Formats: sequence, structure tokens, C-alpha cells
Amino acid sequence: MTVIPFPGPVRGGCSCGGEAEGARVELPVAVRAVARSRFDGEAKPQPALMAADALDWLAESPEVMAGCEIALHGPGDPLATPENSLELVARIRRCYSANPVTVTTLGLGLAERAAEFAARGCTGVTLVVPAVSVESAEKIYQWIRPSTRNLPLSEAVKVLLEEQPKAVDACRQAGLPVTIAFTLYPGANQDQAGAVAAAMAPLGASTMVVLPFRPPAGTEEVSVVDCDLIGRARTAAARYLKVIEPCRSLVVAATASRAGGGGMTPQKNRPNVAVASSSGMEVDCHLGQAVRFLVYGPREDGLFCLLGSRPAPEPGGGDSRWLLLADTLADCFLLLAAGAGDKPKKILADNGITVLIAEGEITGALEHFSGTAQKRRKK
Repeated sequence: MTVIPFPGPVRGGCSCGGEAEGARVELPVAVRAVARSRFDGEAKPQPALMAADALDWLAESPEVMAGCEIALHGPGDPLATPENSLELVARIRRCYSANPVTVTTLGLGLAERAAEFAARGCTGVTLVVPAVSVESAEKIYQWIRPSTRNLPLSEAVKVLLEEQPKAVDACRQAGLPVTIAFTLYPGANQDQAGAVAAAMAPLGASTMVVLPFRPPAGTEEVSVVDCDLIGRARTAAARYLKVIEPCRSLVVAATASRAGGGGMTPQKNRPNVAVASSSGMEVDCHLGQAVRFLVYGPREDGLFCLLGSRPAPEPGGGDSRWLLLADTLADCFLLLAAGAGDKPKKILADNGITVLIAEGEITGALEHFSGTAQKRRKK
């Protein structure tokens, strides 16, 4: 794992703000995305960090931990797998009671879970709201996936815009301060900063961050968001909410599993991903209960697809069961399952396979590791 410091006080690289509000560590532990921006281009999502690795990193980095905020932030959405996020918040809170622990989310499902997050020790929420109009939101998002439903974008946008105000109100009732994160996208939402602040302030949001969009590395250049445009957006938002500068952030990036030889990126001799699934549609099986594993990988033309299925070893046999599974999946660098014990995870990691706990649609989970969407569009 590596730590990537953001340059300067304003996340996103713009230098037209004031001093940052403190500092924080961002843990990209959310494996499943609920939306994708049109402005991401062909950029492949970064791999998620396993919860155990995140906790190990925090334990070994006391200089970073001196009272700073610890945020569950990306690459997917923590509310897409709420049980996993709730457990991680609670574990972090038990170990670092003096540190604020926050969650960054689009807010889908947050209204129903806000009280639980507060009870587990969450101290605040950053709600990502780039628009409150359907027209602007449709210019920003490629797709939005509420829960496990596939909806046309026009319908999914309406669901998101209905749920976000409910999320703010629920957080207020649960005693969770809400910061609205607004990213200004060129040609899409220049007029939305004031409208977002006006909509969220009466519901209980306390502060707002206004950021310029910065294209991911390797994507096509887009129109530059200049300081004057950002200044006008901040002025508009400040009529309704206190506008703050974003924290100076340290992002913990997943480069390899600490448990052994496993990794979060494909290798030449391990290009494939195994999935524990009973339905063929979702990651829904505990590792120990799976009777088969679906194997996905690149075809000769580069398209990532289902290559076939392989039987799971029979139950029993202790460690030999997991050694046999490692042989069965010898061409896989990653195994997705709905749950797994520490012992099999370690044995598989020692044999080159990282076990990642995930849930939901297989396609959505695989996009983080395979670049399926971008290869499909290229084809």
C-alpha cells in the first residue's frame, strides 16, 4: 500500500482557495459503485482496499493519526455495502476514539441507515451533491444504480434526487453533521452550487465544499474550470451554507494485500477473477458455502467475460481444502465472495489469490478490477 498526498490545500489541484480545514486520511474501502460520471472518460476505477489492510495501515501510521479525520471514501460508495461499512466504522472507532470517523457517499440508502452509522461511532457524513436538477444530473452521470436495480438514467436520477434530501434530514435527526461536496463540472452544473446549498441548508446540512473538476490521469482534456468560475460558485453557495476549504487529504491506495502474495491487480499468469455465486448474477455466497466458482477473464480480443465455472472442493479437510482451491483457481488473482473466514483468506493470499468481500451484481463488482465497461465501449 502507498499513501498519495494531494498537492496543495484544495483537493483536485486548484490553487484558488484559502487554507484547508484540517487534514484527513481517506480509506478507499468501498468496493461497489452506485454511479459513474460521464467526466471519468475511460479511466479505470482504482481498486478498493481490504478492511483488514486499512486497519493494519492505520495501526502502523501513528504520525498520520494524530487527531485527523478518518474517512471511508471511495472508490465505490460505502452505502452500497452498508453492513461492511458499519462494521469498519465501529472497528475504527474502537481503536481511534479521539479521531473523527466519517463516510463519503451519494446518499442512496442513507436515510434508512443514518441512525445505525451514528450508533456505530460515525461522527459525520460528506454527501456528494453535484446537482439538484434532473437536467444537470443527466449531464454528469453515465449511470446510477439504486440498490441492485438497473434503471434508465432518467428514472435513476429522480431516485437519487429524491433520496439525497431525505438523507440530510435523517442525518440531522441522528446527530450527524453533513458537509455537502459539490464538484463543478464544465458545461454541466455551473449554475447549481447556489441551488444545491439552498436545498440542503434547511434540511440540516452544516457546511459545503466547492471543488473544480479535474480530469483523471490519462483521460481526454476537458474545458478548464478557472478560479473565477469557482469563486462565483462559492459565493452563490455561501448565501445559504458556510463554505469551507476541503481537508488536506492522504489517500491510502491499495497496491497489494498484506496477507501474502495476493494482489488487487491482474498478473501475467493470473489475469482472471473468481466469483462465489449461486445465481450467476450476484456475489451472494460465503466462501465456505460455495459449490462452484464462476471465472471471469480477458478473451483473445481483450473483452473481459465469463470463461466458465469450476467446482469448489468438498467441505472438510481443514487447510488442504483451501490449498486445493488455490490450485483450482491458480490463474486467478482475485476471488470475490459475500463472506470468508480469516484462515482461508490467509491461505489463499499466501498462494497468490486475494479474497475480497463484496455483494451485489457481479458486473458492478468486476468493473473495479477488469475495466469491463471501458472495453465494451471501445469494442
